[in-house]
Amino acid sequence: MLKLGNIDLSRDLSAVQDFSNAITAALKWSGVKGSQLGYQVFNLSSGSPKSLRSMIEALSKAMGKKVDMVTDTKLVREGEASIVFGDNSKFSQATGWYSSSQSEEQLIQGFLEDLD
Repeated sequence: MLKLGNIDLSRDLSAVQDFSNAITAALKWSGVKGSQLGYQVFNLSSGSPKSLRSMIEALSKAMGKKVDMVTDTKLVREGEASIVFGDNSKFSQATGWYSSSQSEEQLIQGFLEDLD
């Protein structure tokens, strides 16, 4: 049994490979243009919210595991936003990087690759 807080929320989730590629793009960008433009602040995100419940169910199915989820009220945060996601358009425009974790399927594949 997996005790969780509120999983009927959507969050901007990304695979590690996505952020690794984004950091590489940022380093290349700063080496080429950074000295001319100074410092910039960017959001790194997939730009696409995903349902936590749906992601847990899809990942457990992809792994061939049955997960019994139970809401533990002690883990529920009062007033928590139901949907949170970022806007990566400034970073994408500057570096040419785009998230490969746009869809739930792509994200699950990325998670599974991280396990190997």
